[in-house]
Amino acid sequence: MKTPIQELIETLEEVNIGIEPSIDVQFVISLVKSMLEKEKQAIINAFIEANILADIIHKNEEYAEHYYSDLYEQD
Repeated sequence: MKTPIQELIETLEEVNIGIEPSIDVQFVISLVKSMLEKEKQAIINAFIEANILADIIHKNEEYAEHYYSDLYEQD
């Protein structure tokens, strides 16, 4: 499973192969990649918030980091 930004990066990299675009696709890819850490933190924060609201035992950031890694860091 990939996050939406990971999928977008992959799509932009595929589109960029052998094409002379009117915009600098490499620049766009670098901008999108720069947002990955922010996206990761948003997912972790959402997980923690959901656990707090649902009163689940595992409410710490380490568990949230594990949750993110299991879902999105399969490369």
